[in-house]
Amino acid sequence: MRTSIRIGVAAGVTGDGRAWLDLARKVEAGGFDALYVSDHPVVTASPFASLAAAASITSTLRLGTYVCNTGVHDPLQVAADAATVDLISDGRFILGLGAGHTPVEWTMTGGEYPTAASRIARFGEFAEVVTRLLAGEVVTFRGDHLRTEEAFLLAPRPAQAKLPILIGGNGKRLLQIAARYADTVSLTGLGRTLEDGHRHAAEWTTAAIDARVKTMRRDTAG
Repeated sequence: MRTSIRIGVAAGVTGDGRAWLDLARKVEAGGFDALYVSDHPVVTASPFASLAAAASITSTLRLGTYVCNTGVHDPLQVAADAATVDLISDGRFILGLGAGHTPVEWTMTGGEYPTAASRIARFGEFAEVVTRLLAGEVVTFRGDHLRTEEAFLLAPRPAQAKLPILIGGNGKRLLQIAARYADTVSLTGLGRTLEDGHRHAAEWTTAAIDARVKTMRRDTAG
């Protein structure tokens, strides 16, 4: 039996929009399966806007979020954004979802950083709501973290009959959620303990935000 290995590229928009489009063209021409964009608000560009732009100049390359921080987003808006990019790309979109591990992405909105158990619980509710919305259901949901009342996604509808869901993270509870909703599972924390993997990622992102804020303050003062 032959095994097929598909390789994707994770990248993002920096300060040059043309360079981003050039990169998308090169990734497709290089025969890669997919182009993924991460979601760290104020540190990275909007993954949905970035991927919509990439969709406009590619034709075969799959496009995905890797991964959308469900802790700081609304499921109805994410479903609408995902459906829009899937329609624009003619059915090439992959919706990657994660529970969110970076404290500052929560606290900047005025809230507290939840416990791991609380983040995973909210993530499970989010995965259910967004999956049902993308499937065309009218969703009334009353959970501990999320509530909707006859929510639906009228337009645009995804081009794919079943929009692929990628779930990233680790831990028993998250994998149980992934088994129910995901088409693809991405395990984090390889090469070190899973707890350290999240800690290092959180520290890196927090440091990047701190550096950017200091630069903005210096430029303003100057």
